[in-house]
Amino acid sequence: MGQSWNHDDPIGRTFDSRLQMDGDELALYADHYMKLGQEVGDIKVDQIANGIDAGTIFDTSIGFTVSSQTCSICGQEYFGGSCPHIRGREYDSKLCFVEINDGHLMENSLVFDGAYPGAGWSA
Repeated sequence: MGQSWNHDDPIGRTFDSRLQMDGDELALYADHYMKLGQEVGDIKVDQIANGIDAGTIFDTSIGFTVSSQTCSICGQEYFGGSCPHIRGREYDSKLCFVEINDGHLMENSLVFDGAYPGAGWSA
């Protein structure tokens, strides 16, 4: 018989996040809390925490919101606006990228295989 965990039931809480340089890449770090000794359905939080500490549970998926996403070249709203530029291309030797403004981390979920390399839990 399989586990009867309703994936909508939280096993922890994300309560803070920050952007910081990790080598030459900008990385998002978040602080989490899980109450040891707790069980959610058939899942023991201690087992999940041990897997994270051991590195066998790593991949995550995040949900976040932003107030605006503007073009680094023209300053206009990139998605749904009138910006004519394409991110990743250069215009007069300036690289176009999307600037994310006023971001807010909403949730962080454990997943089997994350879509973005390196996105995961760190103990």
